[in-house]
Amino acid sequence: MPRVNLTDRFCRTVTVEEATDYRDSKVGGLELRVAPPGRRSSEGVRSWRVTYRLPGSRKKHAYKIGRFPDVGLAEARATARNLFATIARGEDPKHNRQAATRRRERTLKALWSDYMRLHVAIHNRHRTSQDKQQAFATYIEPALGSWPISEVDRPMLEEFLVGLAQKGTSTQRKVHRYLSSCFGFALERGDIAHNPFTSMKAPKPAPPRERVLSDEEIRAFWWSEVHAVYVPMLRFSLLTGARFDNVKQLSWQQLDLNQRLWSIPAQAFKTGRPHHVPLSDLAVDVLEAIPRWEAGDFVFTTRGGEKPFGNVGKTHAKLLQATATSGWHRHDVRRTAGTILQRSGFPLEVVAAFLGHKLQGVTAIYLRHDYALEKRKAAAELASVIARNI
Repeated sequence: MPRVNLTDRFCRTVTVEEATDYRDSKVGGLELRVAPPGRRSSEGVRSWRVTYRLPGSRKKHAYKIGRFPDVGLAEARATARNLFATIARGEDPKHNRQAATRRRERTLKALWSDYMRLHVAIHNRHRTSQDKQQAFATYIEPALGSWPISEVDRPMLEEFLVGLAQKGTSTQRKVHRYLSSCFGFALERGDIAHNPFTSMKAPKPAPPRERVLSDEEIRAFWWSEVHAVYVPMLRFSLLTGARFDNVKQLSWQQLDLNQRLWSIPAQAFKTGRPHHVPLSDLAVDVLEAIPRWEAGDFVFTTRGGEKPFGNVGKTHAKLLQATATSGWHRHDVRRTAGTILQRSGFPLEVVAAFLGHKLQGVTAIYLRHDYALEKRKAAAELASVIARNI
């Protein structure tokens, strides 16, 4: 292989009859490969490469830099020097390039799969894991799933989150939180060099709702015949003060009708602890009016017990229209139950225990009473007030 003092003129004018490599005399390992004219180029092809051996290895490697004149002589020499500095640190430039290519080709969907498997499955509760996967499938994947993570930048993410405004502030904030966690995971693994969420503030929370149903609104939905499953769900939610998601996921296995008790397992409850809900006679009446299916164990279902009732949004809209009411959500029913107990004179700690709120700080450490008896009295009083109203 000829060694020459490469110049711009030489690189530009050299011609050959067969492919020839010219080694630069100034930067060892830098080579200019010149191919004769042919179908690909009437003037022949000139391309740069660096040949090298890794420390402790006798195997020779070649690293392509680019074609001349797209990459000039000065740039080729500077690139070669940088590559040899990388090699001196024990790194293989070809491996670095392949890793960079994989990062460029790695999509957000692939990253999310690893995030769910290697992070969420270990650090999050089952309920949170399900919610994250549902949020990804519903909102994130259709818009961003096929994009390489190297191209998902802050402007793209901001535009995406702004587009979620129509879904509500709570959805915006949740998706922001989940994506931020995912990109933090990617940064720790070295999949990305910068987390775009580091300086991206979450959307401001919506003002807390204060809506409480009036006696007339309670009567209106209680006696409505809009839906044979959804209306009993609302009745049961009001009588137990339970979160609607827990009512939706209610299974017969969680119920002990003889003991008049509903036991929500820790993995299904927001606080991460089991929650026991006393059932009034009226709540048991609601349950006993519901058919039990052999195919599955879900209580409120239109799929034979195999799946919980899912068409909530459209059904609630029909209910509002049929009852000539407006402005209240299914989640307001729980607030209404707590307000009724408060009006009935129950102490705040009893109302909190009945609703399953978690005590905070030092109070939570020293107050260990489970309020089982007080909660049962609260359930009976709540049912009594509702029965008088309806």
